[in-house]
Amino acid sequence: GVVAIASPSDVAHVRHLLGPGAEERIREQGRAEVDIGGRRFEIGATFLDDLARHDVAEAAAALVVPLLVIEAGADTIVGPDQTDRLAAAAGATLRRVDGADHLFTTRTHADALAAVLLDWISALR
Repeated sequence: GVVAIASPSDVAHVRHLLGPGAEERIREQGRAEVDIGGRRFEIGATFLDDLARHDVAEAAAALVVPLLVIEAGADTIVGPDQTDRLAAAAGATLRRVDGADHLFTTRTHADALAAVLLDWISALR
């Protein structure tokens, strides 16, 4: 099986997260720092090129193995519209970890994430 944790359903959402003018800066300079969810990342032009070659929902729908989509309930980066769309596109199982941020940074949420994963994996047998 495949597990998508707090994953967007399309690359347009990822591009949006880069921020205003980021793609232009990246193309002009070859790479640039962007802020996503309060964290700094260096993004290169090859990343942008790679994004253009992918359709996340289409790839998920083409899977021939079970897919689990896990939504972080308090995610401010990838919202439920994205995870719902991804799960629907692939006919996947959708689970939510209430109160979790995008990175499942608290021990409670990380433990809940692990429990969801283990339950789903156990059910595959």
